[in-house]
Amino acid sequence: VVRNPAGMLTQRLRDAVREMVGTGGGLLEVEGEEDLASLALVESLPSGATVIYGIPGEGASFVRVNAASKENVRKLIDRMELRKVRLGD
Repeated sequence: VVRNPAGMLTQRLRDAVREMVGTGGGLLEVEGEEDLASLALVESLPSGATVIYGIPGEGASFVRVNAASKENVRKLIDRMELRKVRLGD
C-alpha cells in the first residue's frame, strides 16, 4: 500500500510504480488519490505500452507510451510544485 495525498504525486508512488514495472507488473494499492499515478506509469513503462485510465463522467483515456508522451509527462512533472510531505507508515 502506498499513501498518496489528494492532488499530489509523491516520490514514494513514483518509486513504487517504477519498481512494479521493473519486476514485470503486479498490483499496486494506493491509499488516497491515485489519479496522478498514470503520470508515473507513462514515465516508467517502455515505449509501445498503453496506459488506460478512467475519466469520471467521460469514459476512458488511452495514452500510448512513446518518446513524445514521456517528454510531455516529464515536462508536466517538472512544473509541479515540490513539497516535502511526511506520511506515516
